[in-house]
Amino acid sequence: MWPELVWQLQFFIYTVILFVISIVNRPRPLFLLLLIFCVALGWGRMWWWQAQYENPDILLQDKTEYQLEGVVVTEPDQREYNTRMVVRLHESDTSVLALTPRYPEYQYGDVLRMRGEVRFPDNFIGDTGRTFNYVEYLKKDLIYYQMFYPEIEVMGQGAANPITAWLLETKHAFIGQINRVLGEPHASLLGGLTVGAKSSMGEELLDDFRRTGVVHMVVLSGFNVTVIAEIIMRLLSFLGLTLSAVFGSISIFLFAVMTGASATIVRASIMAVLVIIARVVGRPDDIVRALCIAGCLMLFHNPMLLVFDPSFQLSFMATLGLIVMVPWLEKKLAWVPRTTIDLRGLVAASLAAQVFVTPLLLWMMGELSLVSPIVNILVLWAVPPVMASGFIMVIISGISEPFSLPITLVTHTILLYILKTVDVFATLPFASFTLPSFSFAWVVASYILYVLVAKRKTILILVFDQKHKRRVGSERS
Repeated sequence: MWPELVWQLQFFIYTVILFVISIVNRPRPLFLLLLIFCVALGWGRMWWWQAQYENPDILLQDKTEYQLEGVVVTEPDQREYNTRMVVRLHESDTSVLALTPRYPEYQYGDVLRMRGEVRFPDNFIGDTGRTFNYVEYLKKDLIYYQMFYPEIEVMGQGAANPITAWLLETKHAFIGQINRVLGEPHASLLGGLTVGAKSSMGEELLDDFRRTGVVHMVVLSGFNVTVIAEIIMRLLSFLGLTLSAVFGSISIFLFAVMTGASATIVRASIMAVLVIIARVVGRPDDIVRALCIAGCLMLFHNPMLLVFDPSFQLSFMATLGLIVMVPWLEKKLAWVPRTTIDLRGLVAASLAAQVFVTPLLLWMMGELSLVSPIVNILVLWAVPPVMASGFIMVIISGISEPFSLPITLVTHTILLYILKTVDVFATLPFASFTLPSFSFAWVVASYILYVLVAKRKTILILVFDQKHKRRVGSERS
């Protein structure tokens, strides 16, 4: 009970303090009260989470053999040579990460009995010399133990959410149809672009996408979700604004569940739905507000994302960069033609995202792609058309493969263009470089510098506007 009492005490103390300050100084008291309420709520939630989940509710010993039973609670992550499954133990919130051979295959909702040695996760050092906090990364999802290639017996099936199970079956059928029509690695690339399936791409090809700074394409980034949301809304536009918004929002969240509901996908989905709601109620789309609401909702659900989930951090900063810098960059890049694919917008978006994620990337991984802006400009324009043609190809080929040949040819050609572009730039000797050291202090300093630059720009704009208004007023008088 003490975490709840601590939260209530914090909430009471901070509310009283802020109320007194608001009376004395009168600085918009309602806003300040709301702000402190949110701060206290978030702080209390963090305390409660840590107290509740700091230790597993089932205690096991390291390097000791056990027989455990549980349910596969996420879609098994099939890699090139093995499969990783999250198994939640019976009558518990504690989960085990099981590493198994590629075959036999297991499904979401399978009830498994596993016998093998339990190991505690360890932090590890990556290729660039950075230490990754793997222990806390797993703990944020309540995964406290690992089992490597245990003996597994399937005790039952279908012991999970039926809606999620149906969505995953639909996803597998979609991927299966892609594999029947396209060869590798084109099929895996299309699967990654549309539903986040990258299991068959292979480490070498994934490394090429990382070196060129476009790996976000095949792990289903917020950009892909935005494309999907736009396609869904256009398809449902005949229903009218209100109904299309309702069914569109439901479709976006179902798509997020089907694709794994990673931090990036959830953030983009929440923002897309908020924008849809804003259109329905006739309010202007405030993207900054939508980003803040999405981040707050995700952190309230799981506050550990803020510190221990790199995808949440990078996605949030990249989106913030797009919001803050793209309008300014587009003005500076007036010499770049718009063209039919909005080349100026692509250049601005690529540079903005790169600037805002660079400090975090250098601190987390120490590796920075020098060709990322160029490659993003060359391939991002192709993502919407190849996703659209890919969906059409799957639907038509499911009815008749011969009739799908023209659209299959178009899809294959665009995928080949993306793969060749990535391959050419990945082979360049200067495609990426690694810094031996980049402390977190430099990360903080970088973002402080960004804030100061943005603040200075805002002040200059305000001063210029005031001078302009005075001059116009004097001329009129």
